[in-house]
Amino acid sequence: MTWAFYRLGKMKLCDAVFYTLTQFAGAIATAQLLKVLLGKPFAHPSINYAATAPKPGEHGTLDAFVAEFIISFVLMLVALIAINSQRLEKFAGLFVGLLIGIYLIVETPYSGMSMNPARTFGSALAARHWADLWVYFTAPPLAMLLAAELFRRLKKGELRACAKLRHGKHRQCIFCDHKEGPQYPVKEIAE
Repeated sequence: MTWAFYRLGKMKLCDAVFYTLTQFAGAIATAQLLKVLLGKPFAHPSINYAATAPKPGEHGTLDAFVAEFIISFVLMLVALIAINSQRLEKFAGLFVGLLIGIYLIVETPYSGMSMNPARTFGSALAARHWADLWVYFTAPPLAMLLAAELFRRLKKGELRACAKLRHGKHRQCIFCDHKEGPQYPVKEIAE
């Protein structure tokens, strides 16, 4: 999502790089901390450090790529539609949460349900499981960038919402400089 919002002109390059590095650092730290604290239960083959992996079988990797692409595309598109609607904006978190819940039930058997290269990398490092890592580094970012591009073209240059879902009072947003909650200025999307 970070790079999709960057593509939409809603984040500066330095913020996108910082968020990406921070997500990777957090994922690595969390997986390593759980490895130390939980030990054998976290390493158990049924958990395997929460490493994401395609379902076994002849078409497992292809199925995982397609599944990750679809869920990432839909999630990004729904989020963009919601946060760019005055009527739906307050439900954006609910929509995203419901989609993730559905994905956990329906999509997990196909790819392990990642949608986040950083999360996948943190678990892969803990498990030392590098097979098919490329799936999780390509499908979600490509899908979210495609969803952002489609949304940008459908909105014909207008994007109202910020990359931050909720704005706190008395704090300036680092993305859009709002100080008193969400507002809806129309800004041109970066070409």
